[in-house]
Amino acid sequence: FAGGHVVGADGAAHSLADVLKAPTRTTPSSGTLATPDFVGPGRGFGRSKAGSGRLPSVEYTSRRSSSGMRVGSTSRKRTPLRACEEPSMLGTSFEGFSPEALRLLRGVARNNDRAWFAPRKERFETELFAPMRALVHDASEALARAKIPIRGDEKKSVFRIYRDVRFAHDKSPYRTNAAAYLSYDGGRDTPGGIYIHIEPGKCFLSVAFYRIEKSMLERWRRAMASRPKAFARVLAALEKNSLPLQRPGDDGDDGDALVRMPRGYDAAELGAIAPYFRLRSFCADRALTDAEIGSRALVDRIVTLAKDAKPLLDFGWSLE
Repeated sequence: FAGGHVVGADGAAHSLADVLKAPTRTTPSSGTLATPDFVGPGRGFGRSKAGSGRLPSVEYTSRRSSSGMRVGSTSRKRTPLRACEEPSMLGTSFEGFSPEALRLLRGVARNNDRAWFAPRKERFETELFAPMRALVHDASEALARAKIPIRGDEKKSVFRIYRDVRFAHDKSPYRTNAAAYLSYDGGRDTPGGIYIHIEPGKCFLSVAFYRIEKSMLERWRRAMASRPKAFARVLAALEKNSLPLQRPGDDGDDGDALVRMPRGYDAAELGAIAPYFRLRSFCADRALTDAEIGSRALVDRIVTLAKDAKPLLDFGWSLE
């Protein structure tokens, strides 16, 4: 599902093979919305061989967007997920981010230099990154129980605090937020996942197909053009769930959208859905208060987000 923006830290894995038992459902590719059962992404993504205990493999390589987020594309083969992996090595469950975690992020925003960060590095690990890994683990288990094919990896899903400044105008060495990304194969390269963003006063969750690669973007546009009513129903379902899909300029910055309609598509013919053809990312965000990230209830909020975003996920996954 994300949103997304940012790079990784520490953990284990828990498969969602049981979701493959879900009944076949009709996707937006047939012009209707899916049933309440999540089935999973990819054309032909379905049951593995009986008794194999594995999901079908998905092939991806990654490229890095200008914002630093790695975005999936087809090519290099990923190792299929096992039905059961080793239990978490964390030894603790997620109980919320502490007020100290937010104080540390405010501090690094004011003092973004190594002299300030170095003596506080262990506190960042204790207050921010260990809880984030616990959140990834617990959210993955909760999503699996809800039969939602999205999971995280405690080692790979958590973005590092260190910024890649090689080609950046801003040479500040540290990020001023903590973040993680969960997807159906546990990788950060995979479009259609959940992005978790922790930043004082700016916390949010996002279901994200973020800067999808060109071939998938074209498939997405063709699907909208050929089945405009089906895509309009996706938009209406998201609105009903208080999770509207971002339109160009919604965040005050059109930098991730085309200025004009892409070649071959006529805005007048497409009507109300025309603005979505300018998008390169398809994301739906849900804001969180600083208080809401401070308890275990954040795990439930992630599961609720996934359920509310099902129409978008089904639409996007059907195109992979």
